[in-house]
Amino acid sequence: MDTTVWLEPRTLACNQICYQRPTAKVKDTSGWPFVMVEVDGIRHRVHADNLCQNDPAARQPERKTTSRLSLPPGFEEMPLF
Repeated sequence: MDTTVWLEPRTLACNQICYQRPTAKVKDTSGWPFVMVEVDGIRHRVHADNLCQNDPAARQPERKTTSRLSLPPGFEEMPLF
């Protein structure tokens, strides 16, 4: 209990609070798969699929752009068709 989780919209009928992606504290898990979480002193009943134990913003690294590899001198690209 009192575990910090992040809310993330993953199911079709998720709560509106999930779209704000706040941090929450788990308060009750007796109604599994629904979990009672507390956000800013207000309790919400959220499906367990909408919870993340790691910060979703931290796990999305920036994409590096890679240049296209070129053929060695004297070679050219041939279309297949």
